[in-house]
Amino acid sequence: MTTVALPRELELAFEELAAKFAEEVQKECKTQAELAKATADMIDCVSGYVGYEMSLAAREMNRTSPLLSVNPPPDVFGHVCDYLTLAERIMVTGVCHYWRKLAIADARLWNHIVQSYPDSTGARELLERSRNTPVHLELTIYEQNVDAVGVFLTEHLGHIKTLILRMAESRSGKGNTNAWNIVNYALSRPAPVLEVLYINMQRSAYNPVGSEEACTLRPDFLAGDAPMLREVSLSGVLPPSNTAEPIQPFGFVDTLMYTHSNGQALTGTELNVLVENFPRIHTFGLSAQQYTDNGLSLKKLPNLRIVDSVLGQGGEAALRRLNYEHVALVCVRQNFHHHDVMPVLRNERSRVEALSVTMTDMSMTARDEDNQPQERRFFGLSADQLAGTLIDADNFRHLGTLTLHEFMWPNSGTLPAAPLLRRLTVLLATTVEHRTWGAGNAHAPMMMPNLGGQFGHDEPSGKLTLFQLPAELPAPWNCGSLRELTLAFGGAAWAKPGPSDAESAPRVVAASDVLAFVQTHLATALPLGRIELRGVEFLEAAHEVPAFHGLLANCTEFVVGPPGADPAPQSTGLWETFYNRARSHDRRRRVH
Repeated sequence: MTTVALPRELELAFEELAAKFAEEVQKECKTQAELAKATADMIDCVSGYVGYEMSLAAREMNRTSPLLSVNPPPDVFGHVCDYLTLAERIMVTGVCHYWRKLAIADARLWNHIVQSYPDSTGARELLERSRNTPVHLELTIYEQNVDAVGVFLTEHLGHIKTLILRMAESRSGKGNTNAWNIVNYALSRPAPVLEVLYINMQRSAYNPVGSEEACTLRPDFLAGDAPMLREVSLSGVLPPSNTAEPIQPFGFVDTLMYTHSNGQALTGTELNVLVENFPRIHTFGLSAQQYTDNGLSLKKLPNLRIVDSVLGQGGEAALRRLNYEHVALVCVRQNFHHHDVMPVLRNERSRVEALSVTMTDMSMTARDEDNQPQERRFFGLSADQLAGTLIDADNFRHLGTLTLHEFMWPNSGTLPAAPLLRRLTVLLATTVEHRTWGAGNAHAPMMMPNLGGQFGHDEPSGKLTLFQLPAELPAPWNCGSLRELTLAFGGAAWAKPGPSDAESAPRVVAASDVLAFVQTHLATALPLGRIELRGVEFLEAAHEVPAFHGLLANCTEFVVGPPGADPAPQSTGLWETFYNRARSHDRRRRVH
């Protein structure tokens, strides 16, 4: 067997990697929890580092092919192989021929590769050369290759770890029932090492309602033998509803992503089929253009903690049937294929403690009747839906932290009373937002519907900035417990500056405008404990402005700082860059 060598740059990188790995693993930790965290951070660091070096090697090897006699440290690759997540794996089409040859020479390195094939030839080669090593396989099914796909799935399903199947649109633009029958039959074999399964038989999410038919799984799916299966994604595919027994492998699944077929509305019967087949799911992603509630009593999901949904009209009813009010995290994305306005989900029996409202998105943190924390996130909402949240007094009654885009502040009047509010952050608009929202969106290009006022039926009439609000109010905002005010721009805001904005350029405001806002709208909370300007500068020299001294007189502490984004690493090596990134981000890790 020919030994495939590493380029010199990659050889040195692995030497550094091995030394750093040994050093970090041997660090003294006071508790087992500290050791576990250090190990997880270390693995994240190794993953990012190796991924970067592999892409660098790919570019170099595509130009030159130096031959050296050095192989990567097996222990390092062993840990990386165990902890890399699917999204972090290396696409074989994005790397050089060196990496392909190296993977062929060492079967265990197939674990680093996610292979996508337009035909069946390459997939069969992968499955044969991997020599029964668990592999990750991604396939697009066409009319021309479906027979071959069915054959090698039947032969090799037993050592596939991640399987992704997508159905391509036929020449007629319609579904291929014969293709689904072949694939469905091939998936009736045992899959003892299968962990992740993704099946998408819905050719396009843009197809209108009534254009597709749903596919149904066989009752003997995976021959009832897939004990490692934990994550399933079904699009246009549904378990059978005419059998008394649910599909056995689904009983171990903890993550389900389901996209309903465009052929018809999701019904209570079909929702009940999902609940019956996936009794242990922890995370449930649901996407449906319509929902029809036929009054069936659904079985409760005791382990359900996260609901992530893309729903149109009737979507709230579907979530209510799942008892979403007792779920720790709910994420709702507006379905831009459906033009009806979806009502914002509300926490009827919980108290909101933190609220964040942008131009199109909203998140809230609350506690339920049992004092358990809950989080709700809503994406792609319209201006009317966001405004409805900000006029609901129940959302402010127990509120302690509020983050608000300045365009979402009421143009007249005040927000509902917030007697327990302690921290207020106002994110100032970018130049692009001024051009679209501030000018009434008169020159904004057409975009997807329901994406925050980008259409004629939801066009804003012009938004006032924080410093254009009325100077006189019937009564100041009831927020007497407020202690901290932050005005943020740039990295601290969710809306990044547009191409015409320098990312490092601060927002320039007049000190008199800030003072007027504080004295008018926050009069009940004066004096404040802290006023912070983050990525914001005064128009005039601060020490020469009487308004600045007025601000100092209305707070105990005044702070001026840079934008809130993490500073870029300065003069550090690649290792330090990835190590710091791993420690500062909560990345998804595999649960064993």
